[in-house]
Amino acid sequence: MPSVGVKSRQVTASGTRLIVASMAAACAAVLLALPQAVFPREGPGLALDPLAVREVVRREERLGPVSGAEVDRLAELYAAQGRAETSEGERREEFEARMQALTEAVAALRAAKGDEAIAALRAEALRALEPALAGALDPAEEQAVLGSFPRMLERYGAMRGGRLVAPFFVARTLYKARWNGIHRLPLTDGFAPIERQAYYGWLALHAHDAPATRRLAALEAYAEAGGAGAAEARAYFAALAGRPAEAAVRYGELWEQRGDLRARNHALALQGAGP
Repeated sequence: MPSVGVKSRQVTASGTRLIVASMAAACAAVLLALPQAVFPREGPGLALDPLAVREVVRREERLGPVSGAEVDRLAELYAAQGRAETSEGERREEFEARMQALTEAVAALRAAKGDEAIAALRAEALRALEPALAGALDPAEEQAVLGSFPRMLERYGAMRGGRLVAPFFVARTLYKARWNGIHRLPLTDGFAPIERQAYYGWLALHAHDAPATRRLAALEAYAEAGGAGAAEARAYFAALAGRPAEAAVRYGELWEQRGDLRARNHALALQGAGP
């Protein structure tokens, strides 16, 4: 009886590695899909739409320069404020006189040239921020531009050891708020939604040393501005504050709404953490 030939198939070394890698990936996927109780260790980070960021910057760059006696007076007062913030101190009367002068100068500029002039003057001040932070200005000019702003960045975790760690757009937005405050305007005056997200989102999500009440208030403002990750941040803050039942419910809602496996695992861990 004639023998039947059987063609043998040999697996090469590279083929074996591919099979093993595929099996390992499949096993990892199965393990990740299995429910696991994992306590949350960190909240979401700040995520900003780059297109919206670029649009804000371009819009302000298109604002033309403004000039006039009112503009010169405001520039002089603003520089004086920056220098005062880096000095050893000044008398209260001097500070109050400058604040009053700023209020009057802003009103005069608005009356003479309208709100557009305020926005253009603010945009011009923002252009000096990047070279100032980079150390590209002479010391006197840097003091006038920045004042105590670097200390504020350090306090809110946006700068460490003199190095900016926050996205520049966040620093830019915080500086815009500083400019508004010095000119006796609401801190978020002229802010687009993406700037409100940057301003409140950094404070809520990254200013870990700020008081919890301020971070919670900032989180609500961030959510109102359409900030991404606000729902997860609420869940994480509840866990941080020792409210595991609330945190479990919030993470559970994220799992149901988005199929977020990480949120499901956090909910499982927190369900067993409370009374």
